[in-house]
Amino acid sequence: MLGTFHLTLSFLLHAEQIISRSAMASSSVLGKRKRVFAKDLKLMMYGFGDTNPVPESIDLMEDLVVEFIMDTTSRAMDLAGPRGKILKEDVMYLIRNDKKKLARVKELLAMDKVLKNARKAFDEDGFTKEEEG
Repeated sequence: MLGTFHLTLSFLLHAEQIISRSAMASSSVLGKRKRVFAKDLKLMMYGFGDTNPVPESIDLMEDLVVEFIMDTTSRAMDLAGPRGKILKEDVMYLIRNDKKKLARVKELLAMDKVLKNARKAFDEDGFTKEEEG
């Protein structure tokens, strides 16, 4: 329960920082960029109970998502150092203390491996588009 409280408090503080930054610098990178996650976020918000999310809520959520991605990739690049390339291990190292995120990343990586193996097996069986025609 304490972990959930800490996560919620952390999220709210982070959201407050983004709102204040957006208010102070409306011409910032976050303010002028194309909204690429809006459709997906709207569907996710619907799935979590917001039947008709207002555009401002979707924009705020997108700002939070983009900020998180930018922060994580920047920190991962710092870890990558002279290698100049982010590895999945770099991201996993960054989220090692967040058990839920780490478990989800491991789950997605395992699913990716299963899908790759299934595609490989499908291709090896000779089922290609050339043979259909």
